[in-house]
Amino acid sequence: MRREVFPDPNVYDFPEWVEIGEYLYHAEGVVAFGTPLTVENLREAYSKGIFPWYTPGLPLPWHSPDPRAILVFDELTIPRSLAKAKRHSDLSFTIDRDFSAVIKACSESERPDQPGTWITPEFIEAYTALHKAGDAHSVEPGTPPATSSADSTASMQAACSAANLCSTASRMPQNSPFYSSSRPYAPAAPPGSTSR
Repeated sequence: MRREVFPDPNVYDFPEWVEIGEYLYHAEGVVAFGTPLTVENLREAYSKGIFPWYTPGLPLPWHSPDPRAILVFDELTIPRSLAKAKRHSDLSFTIDRDFSAVIKACSESERPDQPGTWITPEFIEAYTALHKAGDAHSVEPGTPPATSSADSTASMQAACSAANLCSTASRMPQNSPFYSSSRPYAPAAPPGSTSR
């Protein structure tokens, strides 16, 4: 039986600062640094609400921020206006048809408020392996039929930008049905380091 690598974020005592080499790093919401990016570790991490996020110059941080938004698809209600927009749209969506193209397009998407991407070649390799194992999925947006590979890539990059905007939203009203919190929420300070 595999030994668990990550602590349970519901009971973990999150340190405010972590010493790495000669520096102290703000570590709010981080449960581990430097844990290898493997299919097994990704499975365990996601089962506990933990995810890796590449940060230049640091051993790979594994995050579990609070609060977290959780979408329970069986309970998701589509607003009438969104359902109407879908009926009148010529957009189409496929699932798991081209995972490699989606993750590549997401890695190349411009992020206006970020200097780069967390989707490094190591992440592409690990998440592709997770996809082949049946645990990572892709949604491919497009207009049927895609007139060219460039049109398809542009559609995917636009979807990745939209997903990035959704995933980086840091606050959710506590009265939202999708709000989930196990620890008191304290706004995160910008990441940074302080020399010892």
